[in-house]
Amino acid sequence: MTLAGLAILSLLVGCDGSAGAQPHFGQTIKIGLNLETSGNLAWYGGAALKGAQIAIDAANASGGIGGRQVQAMVVDNMSQAGRTVALGTQLMSQEKALAVLGPATEDLFRATVTVADRHEIVAVSPLACGSRVLAMTEQAPHPYVFRSCLGYAQQGRTMANFAAANLSARSALVLRTTEGPFADFADAFIAEFTASGGQIIADEVIGPGETDLSRYVTQLAQTPVDVVYVATGSAQAAHLIGQLRGAGLKHPVLGIESFNDPVLRDIAGAGALTGVYFTVDFSSADSRNPRVQEFIDAYRNAWNGEEPSSQSALGHDAALLILDAIRRANSPTGVEVQRALAETQNLDGVTGRISIGPDHEVIKDGLVVELVEGAPASVTHVAP
Repeated sequence: MTLAGLAILSLLVGCDGSAGAQPHFGQTIKIGLNLETSGNLAWYGGAALKGAQIAIDAANASGGIGGRQVQAMVVDNMSQAGRTVALGTQLMSQEKALAVLGPATEDLFRATVTVADRHEIVAVSPLACGSRVLAMTEQAPHPYVFRSCLGYAQQGRTMANFAAANLSARSALVLRTTEGPFADFADAFIAEFTASGGQIIADEVIGPGETDLSRYVTQLAQTPVDVVYVATGSAQAAHLIGQLRGAGLKHPVLGIESFNDPVLRDIAGAGALTGVYFTVDFSSADSRNPRVQEFIDAYRNAWNGEEPSSQSALGHDAALLILDAIRRANSPTGVEVQRALAETQNLDGVTGRISIGPDHEVIKDGLVVELVEGAPASVTHVAP
């Protein structure tokens, strides 16, 4: 039985005090969107909100869920941790949201994890991709917490597999910074690359803000190596690529989602950006996924010709995961929506065909974008 026929059953569901055990069944289906739409993280939350709205509008245009329209309850957490927790609690306990999308960014999402578990209401983040976000213990995930993005470690493994299979790489130099999530990418790349028989020539740490990278250029000129894996911010990656190409070195440079930034062209120049590859969740150049162009068209129409970003695509798919789970839930409760979401298999999203694993990690193809003269020339799907 699904939500369409549960008007009577909904009155009988749940007898304990958690929000997730209580029926959330009214004239509309309420979904909370707890996002950073102002403050220093507003770009991320705003992009995720625009993508999520596309999915919600499409659901409503097709009749809603069980004949009921979906009501998006958007709140602005102002990029503040205390406000984020308060709003998440309000959405789950007072506003009777059946699920919550957001926060978008990792630190704020972490702050709401225990709120979701305590109230037994699903929370799905589009961009909280760190390796320890979902884990409650080493053996089990937080039960009510999910995300639509591939984890950073998953992306590191994607690039290692691509390097070995598509570039026939057998040796790599790894360059990383210690800031932020870059260790997740680099550690996973090294583990996967060596597991497939590859050799790490060196694993070097670049200092924060360091832009004179000539010593690595010298190292590469003197040491035979097939590829260079770079887990740094976009500016440092751009300086490195520019200096490598300026020295006449043609090594394939493999990178992370920070490479999907116009600053690479601004610093390195388009001419240096050939033989450069990076992992992403979404690319407008992905011709294998038919939903990509549909999303691009809908996004342009909805947002005055604006082009969608990876962040907006992940916001769309976070909403899609929630909508699909509500549609399949046996009753309109947070507990049943969680069960349905955890059982997601082969959901066609704009970032790929999505399943949820037992650790709540997203299972979908990783994408590797190749740049030629600074422009995407190909997108390769790498199976999980």
